[in-house]
Amino acid sequence: MRHIASIGSPAPPATGASARRERPGPARKATATSLLLLAAGALMALSGCSSSDPLPVPPATGNVTDTADVLSDDQEQELERVIEAGNDSTGNARVAVLTEEDAGGDIEDRARAVATAWGVGDKGEDNGVLVLLAVEDREVRIEVADGAREHLDDDDAAAIVEDTMVPEFEDENYGAGLIEGTRMIYETASGQRDPVAESEAGGSNNAVMWIVIVMTGLAVVVGVIVVASVVVDRRRKRTAQQFLEQARREDPDLQLTEQQEEDYVRWARGQRMANISTVALWLPLYAQEPSNYGAAPPPSSSGDPGAGGGSSFGGGGGFSGGGAGGSW
Repeated sequence: MRHIASIGSPAPPATGASARRERPGPARKATATSLLLLAAGALMALSGCSSSDPLPVPPATGNVTDTADVLSDDQEQELERVIEAGNDSTGNARVAVLTEEDAGGDIEDRARAVATAWGVGDKGEDNGVLVLLAVEDREVRIEVADGAREHLDDDDAAAIVEDTMVPEFEDENYGAGLIEGTRMIYETASGQRDPVAESEAGGSNNAVMWIVIVMTGLAVVVGVIVVASVVVDRRRKRTAQQFLEQARREDPDLQLTEQQEEDYVRWARGQRMANISTVALWLPLYAQEPSNYGAAPPPSSSGDPGAGGGSSFGGGGGFSGGGAGGSW
């Protein structure tokens, strides 16, 4: 749950004798310092900044990258089967899973950057979903693209995290939490399940009342953050397009394919504003490591169930802050 603190402007310092009489004590100094830290944290959260850690490489085959090594071979194969079956049964969601020891910063920023860089979802559909588990941080995030949110909204994602995933993670049953959580994502996206209704039905009337109150407050907070995320995403896209126009003016002989231009814009939308480099600086890095600089990985070949024939990587995008996270 996010908390918003009301931050007022400090009064101007007193002078002369008044200053000696009204010198702030240690408590007031500590309060002012705390407010400044809260303000700085709020600005960082709304700026859409991403983790400074390098982005992981997407899986060469399948849809799961277990960097934290918390899944047994059988669990990883079962998770791949759940994703493949889900992709075959509905086009409303395409799920990819990443486990890391830590997110290296804000897990929401990390999930959005990875999902965008990997191209989770089908191109033009914005139906991607990334499940990011940060084991040492004891956090999990379901990042949902704009198209998938029509079938898996933020309340649905929050219910899946809290009721299906977190209880398993508390007991270090990471495989069970990821498998059942992913299955629930697909069943929700296809209309088979309603995790919010199931969660409310499991509590008392008083609990339901508090859930409604909390969800209403969360909706306001999430609404503000989503609007800010969309604004920042548009700024990133506009900046990338301006850099492309600048590159064409400065070098009329520059030959970029339509796919390269799309990859550059996709990469830029996953970066902090200050880290968006010009096309001239980006191009050699893209040539060396395309997958880390905007290129969506090619769909996996089908046939082998363990290889994830129903790939969730199709050049998708539209990750503007939808989804939910939880901790334990």
